[in-house]
Amino acid sequence: MTTEFLRVGLDFDRFSAVDGIDLPGSVRPFFCDASGQVISPLSVGEIGCYASHLAVWQRIAAGEYGSAALVCEDDMRFPDAFASFLPALLARAPSGWDLIRLSPRTKHAVVCVREIADGYSLVRYSRQPASAAAYLLSLDGARKLLAPGVRIRPVDQDFRRPWAFGLESFGVWPPMPEGHRSRSTIDAMGGRIRRVRRWGRWSVRDAVLRPVHGVRVLGLRQWCRCAAWNLIGRKLGRASPQAIRPAGLSP
Repeated sequence: MTTEFLRVGLDFDRFSAVDGIDLPGSVRPFFCDASGQVISPLSVGEIGCYASHLAVWQRIAAGEYGSAALVCEDDMRFPDAFASFLPALLARAPSGWDLIRLSPRTKHAVVCVREIADGYSLVRYSRQPASAAAYLLSLDGARKLLAPGVRIRPVDQDFRRPWAFGLESFGVWPPMPEGHRSRSTIDAMGGRIRRVRRWGRWSVRDAVLRPVHGVRVLGLRQWCRCAAWNLIGRKLGRASPQAIRPAGLSP
């Protein structure tokens, strides 16, 4: 990642990943009980990954990076114009945004909110994809993501639940930057834990709140259009989502 940031001309701070076995005190309450015993059902690799993000969020929430910061995992490749794209994105972002996800791919419909530049759009997802590889996080967004509570899902799965944290979450379409297709450290340390799968990624509460959230951020008409396309698209085996542009989309 050092080479990538230098190549596109961006200043950065690099943070060592947190060891899921040896958690620093600042993040232990998110995975442990009062005695320090780990009670999160996540694997060691997933705990380390989530804890790494939490440690960065704590620094963002403390105001060390101003009003917002770009967070990238260690396997991203930036497009050549990335450094000039970021200011354009921030200039077009609506007030009150918390999270703008740059890297997720999705097979579900997205709704364009605003055009950014060079064919890229700021979007709302009709169904939140799983990825925490590259994202912009505001100071308020970091504080929301640091809400107390033991984390029982991987960080990329919690990013699929913006309603759980009260996040105003957006995305960029097409995705940028791209992640390298390599075996992750999480996989090497045991991969996804089976207990999370048995319990289910979605609770009954999430199953209710997901469409409620979708209607709130998209509007009933756009949510219904997306739901219809998602159903048809899956049956037809379509790999690329429809980008719905509402009438009156700001140029």
